[in-house]
Amino acid sequence: CGPVSVKNRYRIVVMGAAGVGKTCIINRFLYESFAAKYKATVEELHQGEYSVNGATIVLDILDTTGSYAFPAMRKLSITNGDAFVLVYSLQDEESFEEVKALRQEIVDTKLANTNETSQGLPPIVIVGNKLDLKGGDDEEEEARRAAPHPRMGTGSRRGRAGRGGVRHPDTRGGRAGRAGGTGRS
Repeated sequence: CGPVSVKNRYRIVVMGAAGVGKTCIINRFLYESFAAKYKATVEELHQGEYSVNGATIVLDILDTTGSYAFPAMRKLSITNGDAFVLVYSLQDEESFEEVKALRQEIVDTKLANTNETSQGLPPIVIVGNKLDLKGGDDEEEEARRAAPHPRMGTGSRRGRAGRGGVRHPDTRGGRAGRAGGTGRS
């Protein structure tokens, strides 16, 4: 066998119901900004470049539509995703049910692909958003019990991460090109 090739580009797919704050989380993470006005997203691709342990990696962050009128787009997003961030609103119990269904769809799709079974399932992180608008302790506890994935509570408005929350990585200084969205909005 030859040398193992290391991947330097990863696609992170951000999914969830409409209005849960997917775009706000991405904008807070990449651009340190927040827009209070809701604007529906069809699909938008963002990019960030990071230096990790001396290697440069590129994250393609796909902001998906919360309206699932386009099942072919959703399936393609899942098929091409390396990791997933599933977002629900701590103010909307139905959005958490949507996250559970999305998680199952990701698992089913990835397991159906024979290449994925040898590599295992991709990372899936579940995020309860809008913590800054509601306490969120009950919903956060339910999420902890319902999914065997890392999860966190966050509030995009003030950049708040809740108990067990993850803040921006320390690689921030290594970020180079922060290209804006290249998709439709």
